[in-house]
Amino acid sequence: MSREAGKRDRTSSDNRTPGPGADADSLPNRLQTDSADAAREVFERYSARLTRLASENIHPRLHKRFDGEDVVQSVFRTFFRRHNEGSIQIKHTGQLWQLLVRLTLCKTRSHARRH
Repeated sequence: MSREAGKRDRTSSDNRTPGPGADADSLPNRLQTDSADAAREVFERYSARLTRLASENIHPRLHKRFDGEDVVQSVFRTFFRRHNEGSIQIKHTGQLWQLLVRLTLCKTRSHARRH
């Protein structure tokens, strides 16, 4: 197996941005119906990668005060609150991932400023 093929095989489908109508895009549709299972799936699918992203963007001196998990908890609180208020409309999983990344980076900077 070529190195590139092996790399593609190890890539989770979550890292790809499926086009509209893809099976993975039923998740945003299920979120619209306030499905607890969909909310759980969003958390399970993205929390580890978002935690890693947040942790990589926290200055080492600040890791004693807060960590990536603190940031991600805040991200999901904000995401689900805004989603329930109707101020967030997600059409596909790529858009969901982009929003969660943006929230994570903003919240990481915000936590850093406070500490």
